[in-house]
Amino acid sequence: MIRTALVVAAFASAQVAAQDDFNVASEAEPETFQTCLASRADRDCVGVVMRPCLETEAGMTTAGMVECAARELTLWDERLNERYGAFMDWYGGDEDGNVRQRERMQAAQRIWITLRDADCEVEAGRYDGGSLARVVSVN
Repeated sequence: MIRTALVVAAFASAQVAAQDDFNVASEAEPETFQTCLASRADRDCVGVVMRPCLETEAGMTTAGMVECAARELTLWDERLNERYGAFMDWYGGDEDGNVRQRERMQAAQRIWITLRDADCEVEAGRYDGGSLARVVSVN
């Protein structure tokens, strides 16, 4: 009985360790993403990290699909923050016009984020109660 429990515990630990490794983006993913952005329009790079991830065994589970999408989402979020920062730097002066423009940009971005999140909720809501809701939401 104890031997069986130890074998089960060892197997479960190995699976958790493997899953933890999957949850960490590979070092190549950001490079692949940046290479795509350098050679194509942004919209042509959607899925460049997620698609190969989904083709792995771990990527074929619901949790794996969510993780694959989240790994790419992180890269797009970083891209958005870089662009936003560059725009805010462009209006970096303390002149009244620049301050007002920075405030407008901040307000517009907050509204856009609220809209984006609401759109994701609407799409995911079509699958309320099902595991596909998480996949659709992160996508």
